[in-house]
Amino acid sequence: MIKILVIHNNERDRLAYLTPRLHRLIEGLQAAGKPASLQFVGPDVDLIAENRFDHNFPNRFRRAVEASSMYCAAAIDDPRRPSRTQPLIRYVSDFATHLISYRRSIRIEQEVLYAHAFCWRESIHLDRPVIVLESDALVNEHTLAGLLAVLNYLQSSCGAKAKYYVDLAGGCDRDLILSSWCFKKEYGCEDVEITTDKLTLILHKLPRLTTNTVGGYLVSPRLAADLLTFVQNARPMLPPDWALNRFASRRTRNAGVLCIHTSPTLFVHGSSTPTYQSSIDPPSSSRPLRATKHPVGRKLPDQCPRPPRECAANVRRFH
Repeated sequence: MIKILVIHNNERDRLAYLTPRLHRLIEGLQAAGKPASLQFVGPDVDLIAENRFDHNFPNRFRRAVEASSMYCAAAIDDPRRPSRTQPLIRYVSDFATHLISYRRSIRIEQEVLYAHAFCWRESIHLDRPVIVLESDALVNEHTLAGLLAVLNYLQSSCGAKAKYYVDLAGGCDRDLILSSWCFKKEYGCEDVEITTDKLTLILHKLPRLTTNTVGGYLVSPRLAADLLTFVQNARPMLPPDWALNRFASRRTRNAGVLCIHTSPTLFVHGSSTPTYQSSIDPPSSSRPLRATKHPVGRKLPDQCPRPPRECAANVRRFH
């Protein structure tokens, strides 16, 4: 049994698009012998209610420190860095940017983080992998075939106690992350090609845990337990994708984690396309997260076979 969890904020247009397509996806998984179920994770879950943070200077200062440390660790790990001083320069630059210019609401970022934490807790309770989707996920024409290929590969390659993370939606700056060092064979990336009658899928097995937004991913219960423990203990003042990258910045946490990205992606992160605007982008210090509708007159696609465009939001991603 695999559960699909959809994180939402009561965005009626997004759920109206996504719900019937996920039900058809579940029917296809079940017909192929992969039992599946669907659960919606709204803004009223207990972990969000128990962990609310104000958008004030102390929390913004913490976020600047933690985000800068994350980017600095990434620069240290990059074997192509031009000099030993580059990580320090990166830290200072990122700290100033995130403290002065970065205006995303702490409260909203934490609500989204703890919605993901709720999904990790579900995986632990079920002792099963889960698929986590944010509400702006778009379904591809090859989503079912790709998921079956990934699930079969994991079943044949990973034991019950394995720790794995499979990026399913690609996210922003797709071309940028594909050019990063951890996707290069000379630095430890291994590509596995899986061919079915409907799809040729490449699994990029990366040398370290790497995210590119968390619009859609599959996570094992053992890794979910580590992520939940990290968030509960460290309480990072970061959005969920940065929190995962902060978790991965410690090599001891990274040990034994299988991280896979796919080409093509199995879903599309809708906020990286013209279909949706990210609900987390507008600055807000006190208002709750509101549903963001797609522009009037723009029809949601029944399928979205084309790769996402580069994200228009001015948000740097870990790479």
